[in-house]
Amino acid sequence: ANGSSIYYPSGNVGIGTTTPIARLAVTGNPLAPMIVVDARTGFANNLLDLKVASTSKFIITSTGSAGFGTTTPKDFVSIRPTAQSASPILVIASTTQANILTIAAGGNIGLGNTTTPTALLAIQSAAGVDQLEVGSSTGSYFKIDKNGNVGIGKTNPSYDLDVTGNINYTGTLYQNGAVATFSQWIANGSS
Repeated sequence: ANGSSIYYPSGNVGIGTTTPIARLAVTGNPLAPMIVVDARTGFANNLLDLKVASTSKFIITSTGSAGFGTTTPKDFVSIRPTAQSASPILVIASTTQANILTIAAGGNIGLGNTTTPTALLAIQSAAGVDQLEVGSSTGSYFKIDKNGNVGIGKTNPSYDLDVTGNINYTGTLYQNGAVATFSQWIANGSS
């Protein structure tokens, strides 16, 4: 039987549509929510529980926490793969970049163009883009540029290690495997 806006053709249920394309299809006013779940005060069960073969895959609890692969999310969003996998557990991408943030199943985090981060934090930029910069609104404290040069206190390092400011070290300084002498130092870009 059909209600005023609920339809049951071919075993599918349509709300607001006479031609539902799935087991449940909802269409309606684009200015209003499509589905509203409003539990009564004191409700303590899950607001939503999506399952495959009777196993929960995604839930939203009565407190608003979401769980992917877990029925007991401990945080606002909890993601727990059901089995150890080589696939990432979270990938954030954009329309112009395949990966912006990747969290691998083992916990490694990748920023940039890496789909399989090989370190606890792996940063891989596109060609011609600087790798890492730490600083403030007043300048750069530490930078690894697109050529692999490291700058400390420099925004445009010209050498493998380019430092603006004083350097303090403990131990022996080596050059090509031999103890360095002061005549081998370069100060301000000159010998």
